[in-house]
Amino acid sequence: MSAGHSTTAPCATSPAPEVSMTDAEQTRPAGGDSEMQDAGEVRPSYTYRKKLTELGRAEREAVLSPYPELYADKLTMSDGFALSTEGIFDLRGADIPTHLPPFIREANRRECILGLQMPDSTIDEEDMTPDDEFQEPPPPIFIGASIKPQESGPQKRDNEGQAKGNKKQKKKGGNKSNAGPSTQPALKDMVKVALHLDSQTPHIEITTRKLGAAKGKNDLLRLRLFASDLELSHKGSIYLKITTDIIKFDEEVTTSTGGNVEMSEVNDMNNAGQIVMLGFALKPARRNWSGLPESELCAIRARTRQESIRDKTLTRDLAVQNLDKAQFVYLLFPLYGESDRKIWEDINAHMRRVFTLAKRIGNFWFYRLQLAANGIEANKLEESSLPRIRFEVPRWLVDVWEFECRNINGKVEIIKAMPRSWKYHKFFDQYNNPDESAFLLKLGVQGEEARQNRDLNEYVQNKNGNHFRGLWTELGEPGHYAVQIFMSNNEELDERDIRMPGLDTRVELNVDAFDPANPVQARTRRYRGAVCEDIFNNGASFCCVVRGQKFSGNLALGIEFPLLVSYTIDTVPQERQMLAIRQLQEINSLSKPSGVDLKALFLGCRKPAPQVEFLALETKPEQLATLKANLRSRRSNEMQTASVVATTTSLSGLTVIQGPPGTGKTDTAISIGSAHLQMGRKVMFTAPMNEAVVNLHESFVKGVANGKALSLNDSQYVLFTGAHRTISAADRLRHTQELKTQDPTVSEEDVEFMLNAGNIIAHYARTTSGAKTPGYEWTFGYKLRKMIELWASLPVDIAHPYRADARRYMEYTALVPVTHDRADKKDLLAALGSLEEFLAHYYLKHEVVAVFVTLSSSAHITLVTSFDPVELLIDEGAHESLAGLAVPCGAYKHSIKHITLAGDHNQGKPVYIAKDSNLGHGALSRNLFAELAKDPSQQHPVFLLGESYRMTPDLLTFVQKFYPPGALKAFDGAGNIDRELQNSLRQFWALRLRESFQGKSSQVCIDVSGRENAHEQVSNSTTKCNRGEARVIADLCKELLSFEPVSTTGNKCRAVNADDINIVTPYTGQVLEIRKALLAHGITTIRNTWTTAHSQGKQGGLTIFSPVINIGTTQPQGNDKIPMSFLVY
Repeated sequence: MSAGHSTTAPCATSPAPEVSMTDAEQTRPAGGDSEMQDAGEVRPSYTYRKKLTELGRAEREAVLSPYPELYADKLTMSDGFALSTEGIFDLRGADIPTHLPPFIREANRRECILGLQMPDSTIDEEDMTPDDEFQEPPPPIFIGASIKPQESGPQKRDNEGQAKGNKKQKKKGGNKSNAGPSTQPALKDMVKVALHLDSQTPHIEITTRKLGAAKGKNDLLRLRLFASDLELSHKGSIYLKITTDIIKFDEEVTTSTGGNVEMSEVNDMNNAGQIVMLGFALKPARRNWSGLPESELCAIRARTRQESIRDKTLTRDLAVQNLDKAQFVYLLFPLYGESDRKIWEDINAHMRRVFTLAKRIGNFWFYRLQLAANGIEANKLEESSLPRIRFEVPRWLVDVWEFECRNINGKVEIIKAMPRSWKYHKFFDQYNNPDESAFLLKLGVQGEEARQNRDLNEYVQNKNGNHFRGLWTELGEPGHYAVQIFMSNNEELDERDIRMPGLDTRVELNVDAFDPANPVQARTRRYRGAVCEDIFNNGASFCCVVRGQKFSGNLALGIEFPLLVSYTIDTVPQERQMLAIRQLQEINSLSKPSGVDLKALFLGCRKPAPQVEFLALETKPEQLATLKANLRSRRSNEMQTASVVATTTSLSGLTVIQGPPGTGKTDTAISIGSAHLQMGRKVMFTAPMNEAVVNLHESFVKGVANGKALSLNDSQYVLFTGAHRTISAADRLRHTQELKTQDPTVSEEDVEFMLNAGNIIAHYARTTSGAKTPGYEWTFGYKLRKMIELWASLPVDIAHPYRADARRYMEYTALVPVTHDRADKKDLLAALGSLEEFLAHYYLKHEVVAVFVTLSSSAHITLVTSFDPVELLIDEGAHESLAGLAVPCGAYKHSIKHITLAGDHNQGKPVYIAKDSNLGHGALSRNLFAELAKDPSQQHPVFLLGESYRMTPDLLTFVQKFYPPGALKAFDGAGNIDRELQNSLRQFWALRLRESFQGKSSQVCIDVSGRENAHEQVSNSTTKCNRGEARVIADLCKELLSFEPVSTTGNKCRAVNADDINIVTPYTGQVLEIRKALLAHGITTIRNTWTTAHSQGKQGGLTIFSPVINIGTTQPQGNDKIPMSFLVY
């Protein structure tokens, strides 16, 4: 399903539109003339793009004419109520109308007074008119602090200017409301409210301080009130009104003592016309606040007023206690003059409409309407499987349109209008209905995958040539091959943020047997198969197994030649993410499993979990004492020790470990895993990328060897690479049907081969000693084979439940090479596969206690059915999407009790290619790690590892700017890191820098400005290079390697070695240029030259950064464009 908005009927005719090529891209047929053809000629159809702000009359008509039933001026409900949609569907390229003020568009929190009316006071709605609603409210209680500005008198405000100022404050770490003059104390026990007028999920956010006015505590308690929480009036619309007139408070209100507000001040402001009131009717219900566990909220509800006053939490306690039973809510905001009055009147009309739509139809009402228009029940949107329709992009979100036209007699006829880029829907941390947030997240997964596949297809099949090369290896059967697939420049895709297809993605390869080096599509042979684990370790972009005609002609094994990837049928990573969302969605909100509340974490479910503190209750005092003693013996620092202990005594089920560069995050992660293993809990170590998983595994192996990790037998922990595949009969049938639907020409043999690709490569790896990669002995497949051999060799007097099966497995394995009949071999392999699945299940269930696996492969069926981790440790958690993090959480939702999320959002975030064309991007791109690390409510403890062991104090200075003052420092001995090299580099630079240089020799910038060092685009490529800069770097490396430092007493030096030098650049083209420049100097020993995408976690004594970008002048003009790629620190 792909989102789109189009019409096939001609909409309008007009003179040819004038399109600026700088702002709109044109795509014309091959050989077409870019100029207008002579009148009377008919030109084939062509497309062009235009920004929303540049649309002409005919183009706007083409956009506005389709789907009149979805964009009606009035929407009539089943009960006959007709709601005006004025302003909601207006073309604006944004979700919230642009005429509304910044504090609404940006949902900034404003200080207010919270007024609550209890149900024992009633209002006779029948006697009320729209104009006198809320004019004479019964006595409520008022909660909060003073909202009176210290600067007296009405003030006109430049809202746009305030928005900019607010953003600057946020960048500096401030959190001030965009609500006009504010000189209030920073620690007032106040209430703040944000009005979220997003079209599909409008709601009111109420926050108060979790610890009241306690000094230094700014953690928040948050409540979101959606349209479903509000009541309808008897007229059919939402019961909500904003009034800027003087409120007629009666005497009972002005003398109310139930709250904690100085009512005389409120009365004075009201009489002076300085208050605006937002009132709405609320359905009494127990409110689900975020920021505190349910047990603490229950305690707050039972607190006395005296206790609240004593602890300075009266505002918090009154809000929690009374919002459960309030029937009407009155939010009082300060009013800043006449300009503010008009702003609130505009807010009133739009707010009432969007809240009524969401109340009457439901959140995501525009998509529910589309389901109904397609004859599908609107509530199907909430089901675990996404409805199979093409959802139209809401036209008000689109900011760039694409038009398909044809030219007839000099007139342009617009055939079709299609969205090209659009804004996405925001995602929030709480929803009344988690099925709605699941819907948005599924849209995000689907939208990103659709764009990913489109871009990959366009890239590898473009007119610039064949980008893939294949190295073929025969697998023992005629026509069966393993193919290592390489890019001419593997890292070019990284620059465009395009990912290679994941494990089990079904693919088709085409090769030319007549002239392999110059393939022609018409004479290519087709080979079908699936992506598999790369067991060859030769740096391929990806590896797959395929079947087809046996090689003949000019095709040869062991030689690279070009190939075409005709298409990819589907992708398993996307399937696993969608499955994970469904699995989380299917958790019963009223009976959640104990441990971390996964449904709240990923889908914003507001129903509390029964026992999130499960591990705290399970951990025994003696276990805790042993753990602390072990940590002391390993010399862990204070924060590392605290973070490890916290994971075993967690009260929330989740712990965040933020590890700045060189602070021992990996070692801390290993200590956390070891702590849980020591307490008898199974642990899954996982990360987004295989490199990070291998790094964790290597650290664990070293820890076992040197005593820093729990001592385990080699068979008790495995690196699960995914090169082992089993599929249930139901899944096999489903995949077979899907494959045949997508490609009717696919044969039964092709289907069988595709579905068994993982098993085929695993069997090849097991039976071919030459196929083992370095470290293969760590993997699950290798260790399983060793365990089977062990079980098979057990003497008969030692009881083992699977000795006989293990012996039979070994017998079948020995028969495979000598069995030549094809049918017999197929039966033998099938029996071998069944035995292996059976034995693998036993091994994982009863022997293995720690698994190292990528996030995507964690959902492998073999693991899911056999391993039950209690502790889930996710490293590099800041670098993965919400759906990616959900994969293991959905798969192991019934066993996981605690999650450790380790990473650092200041060291990079996930990259998404479909931000401008994915309705669900707001959900998919939700950076859970950053959100939790910066969460003012601090629902889950966050530990910032603050002692850096990798960088000298001078180098750490820049990095420290990204963290709170004093939070990150170099350890005491950091200045002595490779002191001999430091001394040598000081000597080196002292001979080359002018005497006036006042910087530090540990950080030197070389000026390479000038036209001779301008960057350039590499021909037929998306990458860039800077030849002049590459030559400067090569010259520098030559000088460094030939420099002979002089050691003196107390100042020992050493020569610079090639392994000391790391070279990092954002562009693959520059990597190649630097290597070429080094080779010109005869330097072949510097191997550490990487792009930024592959440099994370690498370290060395000396790093050279090559930014590449240089437009050739230090004084750019107004029309000069300077591409920005990365910031190094």
